[in-house]
Amino acid sequence: MKTLLQTAAVLLALPMIVLADDCSTYPHQPGRDAEIVEGFAIPRIIATGEAIPFSEDVRDVADAMEEAEDAAFAEITEYMSVLLSSSREQERLTEKIAQQSGQNRETSKTTVETIVTTFSRSSAAVLRGTVLLGRCYTPPNKVLVTVGIKPETVMAAEGLAAGMADSLTSTPTLQSMPNRSGVSQSAAGLNGSKQTEDTAEEDNLRRVEGFSETGRLKDF
Repeated sequence: MKTLLQTAAVLLALPMIVLADDCSTYPHQPGRDAEIVEGFAIPRIIATGEAIPFSEDVRDVADAMEEAEDAAFAEITEYMSVLLSSSREQERLTEKIAQQSGQNRETSKTTVETIVTTFSRSSAAVLRGTVLLGRCYTPPNKVLVTVGIKPETVMAAEGLAAGMADSLTSTPTLQSMPNRSGVSQSAAGLNGSKQTEDTAEEDNLRRVEGFSETGRLKDF
């Protein structure tokens, strides 16, 4: 009977272990990936940044989230910058499009030229379409944040910007929308994450348990 009770106790504890989330199964690693969206002059770009929290306290984890978000955003701006300035990168993208879509090389080259023109003329507008897609935390030293853009998010951001511009015209006291208004605050909601209040400990940290949020990534 004692053995049976011990086995039952282990089995009851297993779901708690299996369901514990962190970055170990997060689907993206630091870096970026871009692919062409047929019929649009804006590619789909997903970028992930990484940061190390100063401590396990919720405030330091939140700071690391923002740092990782900045790193992810920088991946997208770097991609745009390199594509604009590097003929070699444009050539690589041309070949990639030709291989993936089956287009002839001239058609693929035209697609790349259209993307480059869009980036050159409307880079700020494109970046406003950046949105938060996912984040994870492995205590005590790993945070990942993923952001992305695609034609739909850029168009949505442009519609919001147009509405804001109309509002600014009629309400001068409002401030203009920042370039990164499309990105949700990656640190938002951490206070609602599972925390442990270690009031008995000397460090008195408000620790954040490991977590992984990937819901938006699946449909992006």
